[in-house]
Amino acid sequence: MRYEQLSMSRTLPEFAKDLLNHHDALIEERGEDQLEMMLPEALASSLGLPEHGRLSFASTAQQTLNDGVEVIPASYDSNTFKIFSDLLGEGGRSALAAISPPSVNIVKLKGKVADRIVFNNAVFQVTGHELAEISYLVIYAKYTAVSDEKKEGIIVLGINTQNLSTCRLTREATRSLEELLKSIPERIVENDREDAEKSGEGISRDVLLRAAHRGLCAMTKDVLHDFIHSLERRLNRDVSRVHDYYHALMDEAKRLIEKKKVKDGEDPDKLKEQIKDKVKAIENELRLKVNDLVTKYAMNVRIEPLSFIRIQSKVPLFWLEIKRRKGSRRFPLAYHPILHTLESLPCEACYHPIKPYSICDDRLHIVCSRCFKHCPHCGKHDCKRCHPGGCAKCAKRNLTPH
Repeated sequence: MRYEQLSMSRTLPEFAKDLLNHHDALIEERGEDQLEMMLPEALASSLGLPEHGRLSFASTAQQTLNDGVEVIPASYDSNTFKIFSDLLGEGGRSALAAISPPSVNIVKLKGKVADRIVFNNAVFQVTGHELAEISYLVIYAKYTAVSDEKKEGIIVLGINTQNLSTCRLTREATRSLEELLKSIPERIVENDREDAEKSGEGISRDVLLRAAHRGLCAMTKDVLHDFIHSLERRLNRDVSRVHDYYHALMDEAKRLIEKKKVKDGEDPDKLKEQIKDKVKAIENELRLKVNDLVTKYAMNVRIEPLSFIRIQSKVPLFWLEIKRRKGSRRFPLAYHPILHTLESLPCEACYHPIKPYSICDDRLHIVCSRCFKHCPHCGKHDCKRCHPGGCAKCAKRNLTPH
């Protein structure tokens, strides 16, 4: 039996086993879907569980007796899972860890910068490099999308607290991180909420978390692409069926009224009014049905941070001199200690960039291809970081009196 992942690499039985072992319980596996437990008296009393029992993680498990031992359901929907959450408390919410610097050839790495960075409308050069202490914030977040169906999962975002470069950590990358953290001496890994969430120098925590929030929203939208496409496909299908049905009703109403005219010889003007009233009533009902379908398939997404890990490491850092027309800007690009590659530049509008990058004229913001588009009205490029509400040139033109 396979279980939904509680984290990127831990199943619910594994999590329960580790959690109870941490609180001095004795745990023994009983097949794939059960754990036999012996709890200390104080722990059993605080949790409201028997001192001796078996946890069953099968989704259809019910509280029963097996060989005289109480079998307790412990799936995600069970009360036992809620007890685990209470037992965990604030533990695991935040941590601070220092990892050893990666061993890389800086000269060879410098030659790869040009392949990593591409600008549509600007040029750059590497003006220097150094080994720098960099802080990364890794955020585990749960997303829940609710429509006529429910979709949920966990997404992991890493963000450089110095330049706000973001990346989505895949399952493989997260497993590597977890193995890396396990290898660190316990005295180095600290549970400190303030330290784990604070930013690097020059960037406030509010700015950091705002950038992380934008990145999580954009990445979650990508993760939900197939789910959204399925909703749109079913909405279009149902709307098409409703339109076909009500247009058939309109045609039938017109036919019956015209047939009545031939039979009774009614006045043509009165007949037109009858048809108009009938069609209007059907159109109103059609509009209500379509609105009901739109409401049915509307999607609400909730993103909830679960835990923060702040990672410090000394990594190669390259300084880029970015030039656009007469302006220039200095920007840092670091080697990612978790992904073992040069990080991507951030999109300073959505923080989930799609290459290639562009540089805006006003403030030299780095923006991705989705956030630097032609305005459909004036044809000018518009930076979403400078003007999140829409094209500033069109807005200015509309406010100018004629």
